[in-house]
Amino acid sequence: MKRSIGLVAIILASFLAGTWFGRTLRVAPATPQLSAPLEEAVTVRAVQEAEWPPVLDPSSARPAGREPLPTGRPTARSSAELAAAAARALDTSTGKDKRGALFDSVVAWTQVDPRAAAAWALSLPFGDNRNAAFKAVFSTWAAESPQAAAEFAKSLPGNRDRSLALNIALARWAELDSDSALRWAREIPETHIQNEAVQRVAWELAQTDPRKAAEVAVSLPGGEARADLLAGIASAWAKTDLKGAIQWLESSENTAQRQAVLRGLAGQWALQEPAAALSYLNGLNAPDQTAALKSLFVPWAQKDPASAFAGATALTQDKVRAAAIPMVAGLWAADAPQEAATRVASLPPDATQRNSALAVVSEWSERDPSGAAQWAGGFPAGPMQEKAFAVVARNWVNLDSAGAAAWVAGLAEGQVRDMALYSFTQGLADADPASAARWAQEIRQPELRRGALEQVAEEWLKSDPVAAKAWLDQAPLPPESKGRPFNPKKPLLKD
Repeated sequence: MKRSIGLVAIILASFLAGTWFGRTLRVAPATPQLSAPLEEAVTVRAVQEAEWPPVLDPSSARPAGREPLPTGRPTARSSAELAAAAARALDTSTGKDKRGALFDSVVAWTQVDPRAAAAWALSLPFGDNRNAAFKAVFSTWAAESPQAAAEFAKSLPGNRDRSLALNIALARWAELDSDSALRWAREIPETHIQNEAVQRVAWELAQTDPRKAAEVAVSLPGGEARADLLAGIASAWAKTDLKGAIQWLESSENTAQRQAVLRGLAGQWALQEPAAALSYLNGLNAPDQTAALKSLFVPWAQKDPASAFAGATALTQDKVRAAAIPMVAGLWAADAPQEAATRVASLPPDATQRNSALAVVSEWSERDPSGAAQWAGGFPAGPMQEKAFAVVARNWVNLDSAGAAAWVAGLAEGQVRDMALYSFTQGLADADPASAARWAQEIRQPELRRGALEQVAEEWLKSDPVAAKAWLDQAPLPPESKGRPFNPKKPLLKD
């Protein structure tokens, strides 16, 4: 399971009123009740693919696995010779070897003629090679003459180039002498560049002196960037001094600052003292609980999902609890779907259980769609099972279209099969629109079938408009769908 967690992905369940059908959700060996209809899918994919804490650090300039930057001077060579070596590394190497060779050659060049090396890096087309050259130039230059490197970076005309170069140079400068780096950053006359530079230094300070970093961060103007910085500092602080980070949280002066600090602190708190973290969270109002929800429960669920699940059920705010339980269930299912399914099946039969069940189905079917389908087959007939089977079909076709087709073909006719077919055709349309069109015609519900066929046509027109138009000419669709199938104000087919 992917372990990097990002600051923007809080998973909140949707809440719809449902009617209890008195059916049984079968999870061996337990046989608890599960209500229907099922809510919209609750997925943890965004959480798993995001990064947390925010990566303000552009990372070490040298490619992963390579030695630290050289500290001595290279063998005497002219700038022209070193430029030629960098060009050869760019032209003759491939893959990781290219990045390593390029980095080494640019480091050597920068130690002799940093301005020429920087100008060459600027001339490269945008991409990984340009970024590698940039990192090599400005990290090496800043190691020997940090103010000169930062001044050059600040003078660059493009916002992207200036931001990247300034971040790299200031990161290295702050490692060497954070006080002088901070003084220089605060003297930049352009406010937006000054704020960016101070943030960069503060982030570097967070690794060695989080208390001082916090003082710098709170002096910056409010906004998303400042909130991200506060959260990052709190996370770094809590790793080495949880008590100090908690004291900073309790002394935060306003709601925005408190929420940002809690967002960064919560994950480390949950890993070190989960009971205390949960108790603190339960003392907050709903907005503050929501702000820290993902940060607290994602690392906790990855370390001990059963304990995190129990913690989620113990939250005092109803809406926050109803959001946390499905999120933890999905994270649990990513590694142990059967355990998560059993625990979800033991919940009271309400909307939270339904959302949690779908979160488990979503994660389970991305790895074992057959197992997820078998579990979903025990759901009560009706909207709940329809949505679960649609999720299974969508994920299964992405993993194994032939296996998904065999499963869909074996479903009994009815609304459940129609929903699975609809989802299956959407997943198949990109790779094989002709087959998707044939499958879509098996949908018995007229409006659902029409929608599926129109969606297939849309995908087909993108990849092969000639074949798509030929199919549309004889497709079982009304004339208005054939001429303007997707947007009645904008015909997609032109004669």
